[in-house]
Amino acid sequence: MEQIATRFGLSTAYDAYYLGLAEILGCELWTADEEFFNAVREGFDKIKLLKDFDPAAG
Repeated sequence: MEQIATRFGLSTAYDAYYLGLAEILGCELWTADEEFFNAVREGFDKIKLLKDFDPAAG
């Protein structure tokens, strides 16, 4: 997880763990943390912001 934290400049271990797990599983990672989102969105295209969630979209 240290590699992930360093790669994205993350200051909290739990962000790196969530991101690492999402990468391993190949799934989307939804977050309400815009700072985290902005830090990783260029390198992890499956990150999504909760404020953009549209339940009507399916």
